[in-house]
Amino acid sequence: MRAMTARLLAALVILSSVVAGGDPTRDRPPPAIGPLPGSEPFSPKLQGEFAIAGYVSGFNLINSTLAVTFPNVIGTQPVRLFAEHVHNWDAATSDDTGWQAGARLGQPKVKGDWSLYGFYERIEQEAAISSFTYSDFGNGGTNQEGPVVGIDYQLLNPLTITAKSHFTNFINRPTNTTNGTLTRFQLDALVKF
Repeated sequence: MRAMTARLLAALVILSSVVAGGDPTRDRPPPAIGPLPGSEPFSPKLQGEFAIAGYVSGFNLINSTLAVTFPNVIGTQPVRLFAEHVHNWDAATSDDTGWQAGARLGQPKVKGDWSLYGFYERIEQEAAISSFTYSDFGNGGTNQEGPVVGIDYQLLNPLTITAKSHFTNFINRPTNTTNGTLTRFQLDALVKF
């Protein structure tokens, strides 16, 4: 019981430090980069190579969003303008910013409603943890930019059909790759219940 109480107390101290703005792991050295202990290479190509056990950058993000909707711009259709910006204060390089800006005409709510939209996104390599970015954009992750266009149609009151296309390129092209535009077309059906 005492050991469990001590662990709970330690967890509360760490949690209170993080909530108060501190980071109890900040002064620890970064994870080691080297061969995985106890691992045997499964391919001759891997002998002598290293596995990365952590990120080079820290991630201390500030994110801001701005959106404004103008009702009844075209008939009864609203226009929504939106923008989002993210900056990583702990990035190891200057590739620390991401942004998205766009517009949407219309809003599908009931049968027969529609909307058209488009936006441009640029997310640099160290702007965010790539696992938490918009996974449909390019090949998912960071170091990508490009436009997205789409249309929504409310086919039935609970059913919206969407067609959208993403056109993306690398910001900084990785070595030994081309930087052709990656085009991804999607058809989605969303049922509300």
